[in-house]
Amino acid sequence: MVRGAGPLAAAGLAVVLAVLGGQLMITRFGFSFKKLAFDPARLNPFGKMKNMLRENLMSFMQATVLIPVFLYAVYHLFLGNLDAYLALPKTNAAAGAVWVASLIDSLMWKASGVFLVFGFLDYARERQKYNRNLRMSKQEIKDEMKETEGNIEMKARIKRLLRSLNASACFGTSKRRPPWWSILRTTP
Repeated sequence: MVRGAGPLAAAGLAVVLAVLGGQLMITRFGFSFKKLAFDPARLNPFGKMKNMLRENLMSFMQATVLIPVFLYAVYHLFLGNLDAYLALPKTNAAAGAVWVASLIDSLMWKASGVFLVFGFLDYARERQKYNRNLRMSKQEIKDEMKETEGNIEMKARIKRLLRSLNASACFGTSKRRPPWWSILRTTP
């Protein structure tokens, strides 16, 4: 029993490494402990309820496509081998077991092909949804502009105050203009 555990442990390790490698490739080798930290907001069920209808609708649509495809595959497989099914009671047990095993093998290969196609389509859809969720809204863009360049209203007020300060420093606090003012105004 212990001697047989070595290949099983190696196969298990290979599966774990393949899953870990696939996860790292999907996340572009991104790894963060932030998701492992406790966050009580994740326990709130009401936060996920708004996405529940859309997610369940997509799962329902996938099921409505997958179930008829598999039923068609089983029906096609059954109809193609109807003569062999009818002759199965007349064959010996070993030949019947081999034939049923090959039939199951054929069904599994077809099912894995369909799952592979749906997996690629689902991956493309999820990737597109992920990229769409990364985009910033118009309000987020405005907020970021305010953070990087400052508030537009405040910048306008500061410019207005600086202009008035420059004018008052140049001409003094009185409304009287210096004597050279008329020369500057008339000279081109």
